Amino acid sequence: MTGQTVGVWCNGNTVDFDSTALGSIPGTPAINSYMNITKFPVLITSPARCGSTALLRKIAFDYNLKEFGEPHALVSPKVFWKLTEFSKIKKRSDYVIKVMSGLFDYYHSYYNYNLDNFFTIRLRRRNIIEQCASYYIARTINKWHSTIHDFTSLDFIALDYNEIKLSTDLILQANIKNEAINHNFNLELYYEDLDLSNPDLVKNSKPKNYQELLDIIKADIDQR
Repeated sequence: MTGQTVGVWCNGNTVDFDSTALGSIPGTPAINSYMNITKFPVLITSPARCGSTALLRKIAFDYNLKEFGEPHALVSPKVFWKLTEFSKIKKRSDYVIKVMSGLFDYYHSYYNYNLDNFFTIRLRRRNIIEQCASYYIARTINKWHSTIHDFTSLDFIALDYNEIKLSTDLILQANIKNEAINHNFNLELYYEDLDLSNPDLVKNSKPKNYQELLDIIKADIDQR
């Protein structure tokens, strides 16, 4: 990619169930061995715009796992059905799932996940201003991730102050919920520390007025 790309990875549902090769025994990771995943299945939780979908697909690719993004019975019934079939009917453990941190306790109770059986990862983002900007851009253009097949460069993006404030509110609330999760995670990771390259997803481009957007968000946060 060119210098137009920035570290604004997506966070969205994964519905391509057959995008990874399957095996009864997970394979050896190609890179990111510092993650040191020691058991399977793997569960990732994260607020929006921290790269959880990219991490989901990266782990699936590196360890030869089946991936399930946000398997919700009501919101994503097909994903939920596939996960149920894979984990409970076929009794497979070679998979990785991603759930949004705001719904972490809901998944745990409603779906009766035994978290002790999972290798659990909590994902964060250090640069909250860029996280808020990523969320605003995704909501504005209604595109939560880019692939190698549909990547497009952004020109100027409309700056709606009310919508920017709403996006910032939602991200700050989501981050609070992420920090409030009462669980001893196997790994605590930051978006900025990870190599999230994978064969499918690419980084979203930033609009030409990206810095102006960052300045508006920073001013809003500083006034709180």
